[in-house]
Amino acid sequence: MEQTEGALFQGLDALKNRLPDDTDILQEYFIPRQRILPFLEAMGDVLQSNEATLLNASIRVIHQEDILLNYAKQDMFSVVLYLNQEVSEAGNRKMSQLTRELIDTAGEHGGTFYLPYQLHYSRAQLEQAYPEIDAFFALKREYDPTLTFMNDWYDRYANDSVTDGDIGYTDRNSQLPEPQAGTLVLWLERLEIRSLLEKWEADPRAPPWSLGGTGPEAET
Repeated sequence: MEQTEGALFQGLDALKNRLPDDTDILQEYFIPRQRILPFLEAMGDVLQSNEATLLNASIRVIHQEDILLNYAKQDMFSVVLYLNQEVSEAGNRKMSQLTRELIDTAGEHGGTFYLPYQLHYSRAQLEQAYPEIDAFFALKREYDPTLTFMNDWYDRYANDSVTDGDIGYTDRNSQLPEPQAGTLVLWLERLEIRSLLEKWEADPRAPPWSLGGTGPEAET
């Protein structure tokens, strides 16, 4: 048995992507069960017309949810795509175009898409798939009026600035309005993040609590 396991197991190294100019990404679409076959046919047309490199696709069962940003208002199938793209501006723009076409295709079949992956979709596509999005943003501002907790997704979609012509996403953190940027900087300074990072870079093997003076060692 040990010899058999040794012959089959060659380590996890084989799973690594050794192509520095390429990367692999996931996308996920939620489709009503009665619409899965026509969606798959339309999806295939979109993938072919965009000359997409599809490495793998899988389908799983999704049950109806009852949440604010609801991706499954009825029992659905989830279609998960594992795609390869070139790491370049041209590759990003090509993937952005493909993503938007797939999202439109899902919408035409009564479906939605998974939000937290690459931020290529437009504000209009977000509103169509998740009509409760403005209510979600309102709750965010109610419970976090100073926008202490921020991320690229909120910055990109909460300000209504993403249009259908905005193809290809780049990080906009450097363009945050001054009140947001100031709040975030003050919060980071209170946590002394920069200081901790400098100490960790000087001694990467040190346990985290030894850098900031808190934690198990400090308490004892």
